[in-house]
Amino acid sequence: MKKMQFIDAIKNIKKRFVSYISICIIVMFGIGGSFSTQYLEYGFNNSVANYYKDHNFMDYEIISSFGINENDINAIKNLQEISDVEGTISVDGKLIFNNSLQDVKVITKTERINTPDLIEGNFPNKDNEVIISKDLVDSENIKIGDKINLSATFNNEEILKNRTFTVVGSFYHPYHMRLNTTYLALVSTEAINEEITQGLYTSAYIKEDKVIDASMFDSKAFEDTSMEEKLWKLSYDLQKDDLVYYKDLAYEKIDNEWEKAQLLFEDAQKQIDENEAQLNTMLADARKQIGDGRAKLDDAYKEIMAGEAQISYGEEQIKRGKEAISTWENYLNVIEPNQIINILNESKSLCNILNDAISSSNQDLIKKLEITLTISSIEKMLKMLFQLLKKLLLFL
Repeated sequence: MKKMQFIDAIKNIKKRFVSYISICIIVMFGIGGSFSTQYLEYGFNNSVANYYKDHNFMDYEIISSFGINENDINAIKNLQEISDVEGTISVDGKLIFNNSLQDVKVITKTERINTPDLIEGNFPNKDNEVIISKDLVDSENIKIGDKINLSATFNNEEILKNRTFTVVGSFYHPYHMRLNTTYLALVSTEAINEEITQGLYTSAYIKEDKVIDASMFDSKAFEDTSMEEKLWKLSYDLQKDDLVYYKDLAYEKIDNEWEKAQLLFEDAQKQIDENEAQLNTMLADARKQIGDGRAKLDDAYKEIMAGEAQISYGEEQIKRGKEAISTWENYLNVIEPNQIINILNESKSLCNILNDAISSSNQDLIKKLEITLTISSIEKMLKMLFQLLKKLLLFL
């Protein structure tokens, strides 16, 4: 019976040989594909794991909006099973090349953890040098030696010392490889303005000293959360300390700004007082000048009035002189020549008598003079002589 079944099976296989061969080939392809997929996954995981290992990929990251200082770094290092901690700055920025604006993540170079993978060129060593992520270099056709415009803000303030940078290379970053849409610009720490950052980092990369017997892509690597809990607790404590620190720092800044404001106020008040004193002096001088001007105006007015009075007096004198001239002209018109001769003789005689009186001091002659001359005759004679001389002058 068994022999007959075996013979029938052989006959069936011969009849359906092609079908059996096809089934065997399909099974072989399935097995081969399964093994290939497993090996590809292993090779891929191993390759990526080695890449991250070569660049010392972090185990944890702490990000703080307040900033992380060196005291925080040291506090994290003091935790057990922490082998290394390195601070870094990672902020949003803008890159302009050939009038093309791109959003970038501006980061600083780390030396031990998450070290960048340089593709070409050199790492930046000066405060005006930068390397660009390879995908951005390819997208914008940026070459080594090109100039770009780069800006980045930290707490709403520009943190880069320069705006123009020279491209000195291209790179990949192990932390940002999964973020294909994020362009990177890496600068040296010398390019950061520490007056703005005050020595603070935006994040800290952490390496754990604990050895995990599992791949970084294996869920077993994430089963132990004890370190994560320690870091959460430490972060909470550091945050409270940072709140106190920044509160004290804010009060210190407020006090400093208040002192500056007080100094500025005192200087302003001093200038106001000085200007007010100068203004008062200028007002006093102006009032004095106005008073002097008014006095001069009064004196000028008095002089004008006196001048007008003199003019009136002069006009009156001219008028009187004209009347006197007219009177004497009339008087001379009626005087006789013989009277003129008599007056001249009398004047001559009078002059002789006066001369003799003066020279000889003769009392008799003086008495004779007193007898001969009277005040009225002398006045009359002089008036007649004056009119005669005036008429002779007019005649000439």
